[in-house]
Amino acid sequence: MSKSAANETAPEPPGPDPVPASQTFPASVYSDLSGVVLPYHWDVQGYTVTHWTDTHSYTGIFSDDGRTLTGGWSPIDGKGDVAYDAVMTRLD
Repeated sequence: MSKSAANETAPEPPGPDPVPASQTFPASVYSDLSGVVLPYHWDVQGYTVTHWTDTHSYTGIFSDDGRTLTGGWSPIDGKGDVAYDAVMTRLD
């Protein structure tokens, strides 16, 4: 099944209520022991998940069964210097 066909029939993944003006999900992330809070923004459209900071963005696609999210991080407009792939799998 193509992802476009899957997007038309798939239920929306669960998540917090979006911010009405932007349809994004704000979040705060503690990524290290420094105590610095990083603001993240999320957008979920069907099987596509995008989240970003000021310097990097991640785009991933859920598998048809919704258990695996496959994508990657990349710098935004030369602000960051690291790009990498990330695969997340839900375990029961």
